[in-house]
Amino acid sequence: MTKKKDIILTSPRPDGSFFSNKDLFDQINTFMGAGHDTTGSSTIWCLQLLGHHQDIQQKLFEEIEEVVGTEDYVSLDHLANMKYLDMVVKEGLRIYPGVPMFGRELEHDIEVPLTKILEITLFFFFFLG
Repeated sequence: MTKKKDIILTSPRPDGSFFSNKDLFDQINTFMGAGHDTTGSSTIWCLQLLGHHQDIQQKLFEEIEEVVGTEDYVSLDHLANMKYLDMVVKEGLRIYPGVPMFGRELEHDIEVPLTKILEITLFFFFFLG
């Protein structure tokens, strides 16, 4: 079997340079921190929503009881069969997304009706359900 090369290690950046060990270390720390923080906050917000909607909490509890039954663990097969859980999690993420905003900087001036937006402008987009 041929071992595949990692695309991050072998692909040049737009300026032609490659990632240094420090760059890779910084990227890994960013992904680990961001993944941990967004997963934790998304879980807390979903639980908070369930606490405010007892009817949905009850329906979800009933689905878990029906799918898992008396087994001591929840398997991937169980999760695949929990359609209501999937909807609850997706709705929680819609209302309280893990990353509720992102920013962009213009690369050049743009003309829009009634004004000109300069390339130094930063835009922030917010996503809250």
